[in-house]
Amino acid sequence: EGNPIKGIEVSTMNETTLTSDDGRFYVEGWRLDSEEVKFEDIDGEANGGVFKTQDIYIDWRENYADLGDVELEKKDK
Repeated sequence: EGNPIKGIEVSTMNETTLTSDDGRFYVEGWRLDSEEVKFEDIDGEANGGVFKTQDIYIDWRENYADLGDVELEKKDK
């Protein structure tokens, strides 16, 4: 639907954070060559639905400032 989602857990092998009210996240120090980043709905219906987990492979050398929009699909009921 294109709306920001608060409370999505964003994690790598060593770091974890949550998205803010506007759906953004910021982490200082994730300067790795490349890594898989997981976006996971950990609060269920509280953020407007139950969303599928999504894994994205990131090359931090190319995407150091902004990953752009990450769209999560709602799970089927």
